[in-house]
Amino acid sequence: MVWYKNLYVGRLIGARKDRIIDEIDRGKYPAGVYLITVPESESSQLEILAVNELRHTWIREHCLMIVGIAMGKTEAQSMVEALVFDVYSDRHDADIRAWLSEEHG
Repeated sequence: MVWYKNLYVGRLIGARKDRIIDEIDRGKYPAGVYLITVPESESSQLEILAVNELRHTWIREHCLMIVGIAMGKTEAQSMVEALVFDVYSDRHDADIRAWLSEEHG
């Protein structure tokens, strides 16, 4: 899994971000944590998934990039809104994948 270098971090995750990321990388999935990911399918720009979905090998292997981490689905949805706003402010379009490639590359 690739973590976006400018990872969007929810307010409720805050200072625990590094510990939670380390747990996820080691195969532990803290309850209530949601990830904003770039899915393999190009028909979708982003996906919100509960961290425990990473237990499925297929999902781990086909998740191109994790761009955000939040505590709870509502916070994850708010972060997606913020990300879309940032993309539109910067590019004047909604091509999230292109923006992330530019930012990550």
